[in-house]
Amino acid sequence: MARRQQPVARLLRGVFPPCTYRETCANPVSGFDFLFTQGQRDVTRCPMNMTGKGARRASVPWQDATVCDLRVIAAGLPIDDVIVVGSTADESDRLDAWSDLDVVVVAKADTADTLWPDVSWLAGLGDVAALSQSARPPGGTSRLLLIDGRRVDVIVTDTVAAAERRAELADFSSTADTDGTVDTADLDQIANDLLFDAALATVKAARGERLISTHLAIGLLQRCLEAAMVVRDLAERTAHHTGPRRHDALADLLPDVPAAPRPDDVLHLVGRSLDCFAGVIAAAPSPPAFPRQAVDVLLARAGAR
Repeated sequence: MARRQQPVARLLRGVFPPCTYRETCANPVSGFDFLFTQGQRDVTRCPMNMTGKGARRASVPWQDATVCDLRVIAAGLPIDDVIVVGSTADESDRLDAWSDLDVVVVAKADTADTLWPDVSWLAGLGDVAALSQSARPPGGTSRLLLIDGRRVDVIVTDTVAAAERRAELADFSSTADTDGTVDTADLDQIANDLLFDAALATVKAARGERLISTHLAIGLLQRCLEAAMVVRDLAERTAHHTGPRRHDALADLLPDVPAAPRPDDVLHLVGRSLDCFAGVIAAAPSPPAFPRQAVDVLLARAGAR
């Protein structure tokens, strides 16, 4: 049976031909074939033709199976195409059992608002445990965590917007809301936010407010890790990573978190977090300004109370 190709789909890589009932869906990206019989996937026939790249993915077929499920769902909706992007469409070995599935759903003109933000039409994929959404007119992105642990990111757009965004979508990776670029201004913002939180944590600990001071102090560790990831991204000139990287060693700078912390423990943790952040940004090609003395003065005052 001849397979239809949408004009928009030809602009993008990673395109799967449409599946219909009682038709074998040959996935050109992974080499999997899926047979649909009376609306049910015949798992004894899935995967098939396991050669080449498909053989590499034989152990992680859930992404491919989910794509075909999406195409069956799309058959009854105002959808022109379901386009696979990210690691599932990548030519590299980034895809593994932990990879999520990234798809672009191309709605017919002026119908994207029927598919986003409403996600009830995706119920056929399984129960949703958690959902995160961000708007990008004429549609937006829905990140789904399904009850069986699958993670599926669905970008809804329409034929006009998809054509305009073809270059961006072709380079799409797992971070659906970014273009993969890294800005040194990110470090400046993290440094600024960490100093504010560190000062507030110190004040709260000095007043004996354990819950909020502990919450803020532990958050400083997250700021350190955010900065470490930016340093890594700057060094590798990309925000897309799979697997260990040499900059993972920056996690060794994190201080220990005391159990059942008292106010004095929180103050100590704030000081050690400042040390950690200073160590992290020292690895950056252009470290941001970090006037930690503003917090050090507060820590000294709190310690002398």
